[in-house]
Amino acid sequence: KAAVPAALAAGEQAQLVDVATVAGVKVNSVYAGSDNLFGAPLYTTSKLFVSKEAAAALGKVQQRLAPYGYGLVLWDAYRPWSVSKLANLALPADNKEMLEDPETKGSTHNTGNAVDVGLYSLESGEELDMGCGFDEPSLRQYASYAGGTSRERYLRSLLREEMELQGFKGIEMEWWHFEYGDCSKFAHLNVGM
Repeated sequence: KAAVPAALAAGEQAQLVDVATVAGVKVNSVYAGSDNLFGAPLYTTSKLFVSKEAAAALGKVQQRLAPYGYGLVLWDAYRPWSVSKLANLALPADNKEMLEDPETKGSTHNTGNAVDVGLYSLESGEELDMGCGFDEPSLRQYASYAGGTSRERYLRSLLREEMELQGFKGIEMEWWHFEYGDCSKFAHLNVGM
C-alpha cells in the first residue's frame, strides 16, 4: 500500500518495452524465481522491461558483441518501486548497502533505465563466468576487483566498454549494473509486473 514519494515520482516517464523484443538478448529474470539473494520470487512474471531508448542501445551492444561470439544476458531491468521497497525490507542488515533507500533515493531500476547484465556464449547459449555470480555480496562484485582469471577480467572489461560506447554507465559496486543516460531526470515508476 506504500506510495512512491512525491520527489521520486516527478520527472519524465519512460516508455517501457519488453526486453524480449531486442534481437539476440537473452533474458534470465533472476527475481522471477527463488534462486536469488532473497530466496523467493520478487516478480510475478519472467518478462523484463526497459525504456525504449535503453532497449535500442542494448540492441546495438548485442550487435557489437556478436562478432566476438558473445551476447547479452539480462538478469534484471525495470523494477517497480514497491518491489524495491519490499527488497530493501527483506535484505539482511549486513547487506542493506546493496540497495538504495527506497524512500529517499529509490533505485535507478525504478526508472526503466538501469539493467543488470552479463555475457553468454552465442555458440552454446551458456552464461559466461565473469568472476562472481550476479548479486554475490563479496569483494568480487566490485568493478575494479583485480582478482579472478585474465579471461574473467577481459570479459568484464569488454562488457563495460561496449555498454559505455552505447550510452550506459557502469557503477563501481556491481560490475553487472549499468544505467542508460541520465536516470535522475526520470520518474520512479510503480507499474506492476
